Amino acid sequence: MDLKSSVEALLYASKEPISVSDISMITGATKEEVSKALKSLIREYSKRETSLRISRTGVRYKIQLKDEYHDIVMGVAEPEFSQEETRMLGLIASNSDVIRGVLRENFGQDYDQIVEKLKRAGFIRSRKYRNTELFRVTRKFYSHFHVSSDDIQEAEKDMNGQEGNE
Repeated sequence: MDLKSSVEALLYASKEPISVSDISMITGATKEEVSKALKSLIREYSKRETSLRISRTGVRYKIQLKDEYHDIVMGVAEPEFSQEETRMLGLIASNSDVIRGVLRENFGQDYDQIVEKLKRAGFIRSRKYRNTELFRVTRKFYSHFHVSSDDIQEAEKDMNGQEGNE
């Protein structure tokens, strides 16, 4: 089996971005060999007329759909998050340091399962505050959804302005 093809298969199959170290451990190749194969793949993908690209997040890599193809696949792609998970991400993103009680009020008894899933995925984090927890989105959230905190604040202003005009 060719190392470059193995690296490509791992980048495609992994749910989360994967590091050179992880690929090295899985394939048994050295980190240098994996890096060389990865650089070669990145060059090949950038030259191809394809809907895919190899993206980098920190020190991790993943094969992903190019942004301009997202709208085309929306109707057939399986959603990454449930409606409730998306709602919770939106609530936390638009209200930094949301307390646990607010999540319980808005999402009922199942809120804890949603919180744990979003924490495991790395999209939210929490910290202790008095006798509760405060939640906020992580850098991974902003990177994954291609938004900034300014974008979220601007959307909030637009929504609040529209509500007042209705």
